[in-house]
Amino acid sequence: SRLMKTITVADLRTIVSETCQTYYPARDMKTLLAKLFSLAAADGVANRDLPFFIELPEKEEKEQDAFTPEEAVRIYSQWNSGNFFAGYILLMMTTSMMPGELYGLRKDMIDMEGHKIVGAGIKTKQRKKQSIVFPDMMAPILQKLMDETPGDMVLTPMSDFTFRKHYYKVLEAAGCRKLTPYACRHTTGTTLYLDATLSEAEAARVMRHSARSGETYTHASDDVAKNTVEHVTKIFRGSAAE
Repeated sequence: SRLMKTITVADLRTIVSETCQTYYPARDMKTLLAKLFSLAAADGVANRDLPFFIELPEKEEKEQDAFTPEEAVRIYSQWNSGNFFAGYILLMMTTSMMPGELYGLRKDMIDMEGHKIVGAGIKTKQRKKQSIVFPDMMAPILQKLMDETPGDMVLTPMSDFTFRKHYYKVLEAAGCRKLTPYACRHTTGTTLYLDATLSEAEAARVMRHSARSGETYTHASDDVAKNTVEHVTKIFRGSAAE
C-alpha cells in the first residue's frame, strides 16, 4: 500500500496502463481516481489534479455488429416456441429501443392502437421527444409481454446483469452469435439505412436520429414513421412474421 500524498503522475500512468489496455476501461479508472483524489484533497492529503495527467489509450471505434436475417428468424422462432424472453429481444430489434429504454418501459407508455410508445426515450433530446414506433408484427408480441408481466412495467424489474443473462440464454438457444443487447438497435438501423426504397431521413425518424437531409421527415407524423418501421420486418424473411 502507498500513502496517496506519495503517489506521482508517473505512478498513476503506470497503474492505468498496466491494468487497462483499451480506452473505455482506462477512462473509467481515470474517473474513479479523480474522485478518490478529490476526496483526499478535501482532507489535505493529496493533490486533486494528479489524475488529470493520466494518458488514455487510443480510442478504437469498432462498428457494432448487427444480427443477420438468419439470426433474426431464429430468435423469432424462439418466441414461437414459447421462449418468452425472446419477445423483448424482438421488441428492441424492430423498434430501435436500447436496453435502458426497455428497463424503464411502462405499460401506460404504450399506445397499442397507434402502434407507438411515448415517453420511453432516453439519452438524447431527439430520442426523448419522439415516439418509438413498432411494426404490426410486434403488436401481438408486445400485448402478450404486457399481459403476462405483473405490475406496471413491461419488463419485470431486474439488474442489467440478470437481463443480460436471460438475453444471452436466448441467443444460445437460437444458435446466434453472442452480440451485445445494443446490437438489436444496430440491427434496426442497418436494416433501414440499407433499404434502397427508404430515404436517410425516413430511416432516421425510426431510429430517432437527426437526419442530415430531408429534414421534413425529422418532424414527420407518427403515421409516416409507422409506414417506415414496417420495412424492419424484412429481416424476418422466411418466418411467420412476414
